[in-house]
Amino acid sequence: MDLLSYLAQCEPWELVRCGNGSYRTRTHDSLEISNGLWHWHSRGIGGRSALDYLIHVRDMDFVTAVQTLCQGRVAALPCIVPEKRPSKPFALPPRCENPERVVRYLRKRGIAQEVIDACLKSGDLYESSPYHNAVFVGRDTQGVPRYAMQRSTGEKPLKLEAESSDKRYSFAIAGKGNGLVVTESAIDALSVATMLWQTDGQWQLCHYLSLGGVSEKQAGLPVALERYLHDHDGIRCIRLMFDNDAAGRGAAERMRFHLKSRYEVSVEFPPHGKDFNDYVRQKNLRMKNKGERKDWAR
Repeated sequence: MDLLSYLAQCEPWELVRCGNGSYRTRTHDSLEISNGLWHWHSRGIGGRSALDYLIHVRDMDFVTAVQTLCQGRVAALPCIVPEKRPSKPFALPPRCENPERVVRYLRKRGIAQEVIDACLKSGDLYESSPYHNAVFVGRDTQGVPRYAMQRSTGEKPLKLEAESSDKRYSFAIAGKGNGLVVTESAIDALSVATMLWQTDGQWQLCHYLSLGGVSEKQAGLPVALERYLHDHDGIRCIRLMFDNDAAGRGAAERMRFHLKSRYEVSVEFPPHGKDFNDYVRQKNLRMKNKGERKDWAR
């Protein structure tokens, strides 16, 4: 049983509808339920099933959690479904003609100008209007936008998915080779692309996929990764390049386990800093101080 069905039947008072079509719980306002998955952001854990929720959030032992779900308690309760509001069709945020703020923001984050220019040219990156957020677009195999992640270019941090975004089509950059780099965020994907560009300039040989975050406890593969591998059957090598924290390490090990029988899989963490954008910024600073960073003048 998925968590939304369980809460709708057993704890309907816990469900609080969010504006983007997802739910959170009243007891834990950082626990979000969306697209069949749940993620407790403050703890960095998540999953799909009600069983995971009872064990990791309600602190039940395995036997008690199974009994709760299987010994008639759920089936005997009336099905109380939260009121469903019609969701809006997916639409990209309005576009600003001049992406100056986005370019300046990404350059401050250490992203190479060549990488930024390529993403702007493809339309998978642009600046929104009137808020001037960086918008990272995900598309289906026909090139139709199905997903958008907005990230603030200002002082206040903001990460927000456009309403009705389809998580199966997270932000990605299609490459010309058979290697796929998988990261937690779009900024990390651009950071790894920058690292490869600084090494030999051949960054466009790789595919890049952002998962929009990971959870240490989530079972199986993320839907975005499953979809990308299905649509790109030429992928042979996968580099899992996640944050160097408990959630990143747990997610990397889980995904490696599921992928290793079909692909050549490597797991890599940033040598310094929490994530690969931290590492790129530190590396660029060291190169600047030594006069070695080849794109610093730009």
